[in-house]
Amino acid sequence: MTLSLLEKAALLGLTGRELLQLFEVDQRYADDSVFASAGAVARFRRWDAAGRPPADLERLEFVGDDRVHASLSDTLRSLPAAVATHAVGGVLWVEIGRSAIGWACEMPAPPHPEGDRLHLIAISGSVSDEALPGLIGHELAHSWHRHVSPVSSRQTGSVSDAEWTQRCLKVMSTAELAHHRIAGERLADRTAEAWGLHIATAHSSDEVRLADFRAEIAAVAGSDGGTR
Repeated sequence: MTLSLLEKAALLGLTGRELLQLFEVDQRYADDSVFASAGAVARFRRWDAAGRPPADLERLEFVGDDRVHASLSDTLRSLPAAVATHAVGGVLWVEIGRSAIGWACEMPAPPHPEGDRLHLIAISGSVSDEALPGLIGHELAHSWHRHVSPVSSRQTGSVSDAEWTQRCLKVMSTAELAHHRIAGERLADRTAEAWGLHIATAHSSDEVRLADFRAEIAAVAGSDGGTR
C-alpha cells in the first residue's frame, strides 16, 4: 500500500514540511519499502527523537576478517543515517569463511539498544567482494524491519530454524509459510536496493528461496509427522 505524503509524515511523527526536508537531505527515505514495517518506523522515530545523530562507526561491534570489517564499515557509511545508526547501536556483527573456517574469542561488549533487543547478524565471508555490500544490506534490512521487542521480554535459550519452522506450521499452512518467508525476503531485497545496494541475483531469486524453504519444511514435516 502506498501512503500519501501526509500519511507517511504522520506515521513518522513529522509534519509534511519536515518530511520534505528529510527527503532533501536523503531522497532514499522516500522509498516506500524503507518504512514498510512497524519496526522500521519505530527505529526511525527513535533516531529522530535523539536529534538525528550520525552513525558513530567507532562503536561498531564486529568479529571476523579485517577485509570484511572494512567492507562492512564502507557499506554502513554509505547508508541513510537512521539505518546506519541502528546497524551500529543495535546490532552485533560476526563473519566466518573469509580467512578462517572457525574462530574463538572473548565476547565483545555488545551494543545496548534502548527499548529493543540486541540483534545479531552473521555474514558469510565466502561471498565475493562485489556481492558483500548487497549481502550486508539485505541482512540489515531484515533487522531494520524486525518488530521492536522490549528488553524485558527477552527469553533465555535459542531457537533453531527447524524449531521456528515447526512452530509456524502449527498456526499456518505450508503455502502460507512459504508466502510469508518469500515476502520477507523480497522486502529485504527492495529495501537494500532502495538504500543503493546491489543484490546478487544468484542469491535472491524466488526459485532458489522456494527450493530452500521447501527442503527445510519437508525436513521439519518428516520429523513431525506431516504438514498441513
